[in-house]
Amino acid sequence: MRHELEKFVCFPALALSGAVLSTMSLVFPAINAGATEAPSLPPSVVNAASQISNGISVRVMADTGRNKDFKKIEDGWAANFTYRVRASGKDVKVDLDSVISKNWKGGNTIVENEFNEDGYIEDVVQFSPVLLMLNVSNNTTQATQIVGAYLDMEQSATDYQPYLEIGDWGRIDCSDNNYDPAFEVRNLGWGKVTNTHMHYALSRSRGTFKTTFDDPIGTFDTTTKANVNDGIKQLGVNLSRIKAGKFPCAADSQLPTCFAKLNGTGIFGNLSDKIYLSGNAVFTNASGYFEYTWTDNIGSLVNGKTPFQIAIPIMHFDVGGPECGAPGPAEVDFKPITMALDKSNYRLPLSLRGQLNSRKDRSFGFALVAKKSSHHVFHIVLELADGSSVTSPEVDLSYFLPRIPQEN
Repeated sequence: MRHELEKFVCFPALALSGAVLSTMSLVFPAINAGATEAPSLPPSVVNAASQISNGISVRVMADTGRNKDFKKIEDGWAANFTYRVRASGKDVKVDLDSVISKNWKGGNTIVENEFNEDGYIEDVVQFSPVLLMLNVSNNTTQATQIVGAYLDMEQSATDYQPYLEIGDWGRIDCSDNNYDPAFEVRNLGWGKVTNTHMHYALSRSRGTFKTTFDDPIGTFDTTTKANVNDGIKQLGVNLSRIKAGKFPCAADSQLPTCFAKLNGTGIFGNLSDKIYLSGNAVFTNASGYFEYTWTDNIGSLVNGKTPFQIAIPIMHFDVGGPECGAPGPAEVDFKPITMALDKSNYRLPLSLRGQLNSRKDRSFGFALVAKKSSHHVFHIVLELADGSSVTSPEVDLSYFLPRIPQEN
């Protein structure tokens, strides 16, 4: 299910508390070709709390206008991903507004993604640059001049944490569902997955179960195969009969009866209470977790664990099969500012200049990208004509860009 578009979320920098701000729309010049004209802010944003620094406030928020444009459904494609901005104490957190963030950093149980839904990844063009909005307000009685601006990058570090995906939406939806205990495991992160073990149980329902089986997978970079065949075999399933046989059923309405009769023959062994009928196919669910290690950007070995659940086709009754076809994602043209990797204490200039009149505010948007998934910590700094400067809250950005495996 796709997330609803996020409303403006505004975070204070350093400003005069309690000031009355104007909602007049003013625009700064373009910034590194990544800037865009920004609308005036709604009252709920303008009245956000702020702190004192020369009577100038700087607010960082999501550029919801361009986020909305990026997420706009065209030609049936809906799985496009943008960034959200959240308050974290006095600072700002920025991360992907998607279940992808929870799968990557939040310990979510990964499942086989539905086509064209939240979490479905096919191409890097699905991922927006980090589209941010900066609102600058002069709460004093005097006009002031902004003579320079830059991103003060405290830290930029490649994030090598693996991002695991399992299966493929077409594996079941577009297959005849013959016995297939193997499924693909993809790593869309930028670091290798090492010393991998798959711990799992087989069950009729989905949920958390005490794992019964342990399958060593080893080390892989982008893709590998996981297989629950050993677990199924240990439960006494007559695999030779299932692999060789055809199982006719007269009509869809007779499928429950056909399933019950076949299950009663003992063909499924001790898997018989761990299987279920869906459509014309019989499945079991594999639930458990991948346990592995990975190496971070400073060479330290990190323990990783990713819970998973996936349906495993055991056999099908002959009553026909599906056909599949689908659109692909479209490219969107942005010209963002590129952040460095594995670098600290550097600056990225913003070509922001101009006068800021008394009791007025001006807004602009800019876009950030990096060449890999990475973690960035920075402030936005405005330099004023009197030699002083205004600094935004700290921005903590978790940037995600999948490493798509190359097709052979």
